[in-house]
Amino acid sequence: MYEARANLMWCATMALNGLIGAGVPQDWTTHAIGRELTALHGIDHAQTLAIVLPNLLTIKRDGKWQKLLQ
Repeated sequence: MYEARANLMWCATMALNGLIGAGVPQDWTTHAIGRELTALHGIDHAQTLAIVLPNLLTIKRDGKWQKLLQ
């Protein structure tokens, strides 16, 4: 159990410190929309991301195709 929690914390640290996004354009649209849904409807943040991300990727598919392939 400790290793699973440690791995989760390491992943969260890498996601939040900006290291994995260094030198590449970043798009926080999904998070911005997710925060609004959380505030307006009380939906859990993870659920809002699961709702928003697939649809946003469909809309932005052409402009983000190479990054999505990566």
